Amino acid sequence: MRKLALLGEQYEQSIAEMLQQQNVRLDEAQLAEANELKQRLQQELELLIAYQSKLKMQAESQHQKERKR
Repeated sequence: MRKLALLGEQYEQSIAEMLQQQNVRLDEAQLAEANELKQRLQQELELLIAYQSKLKMQAESQHQKERKR
């Protein structure tokens, strides 16, 4: 009976360790995904800023042309 109880405890401990390892792998995957998304968002932000700057320059240029008329 005692051996059976020990085996049960070892089994439960093994399952707990496997679940913990699985959680660590999941956390690593989530970190990698978060970093990738952060890079993509940074690139999109840079594109938006460049686009806004271009529009602002065009608007200022148009404004200058209209003032000269």
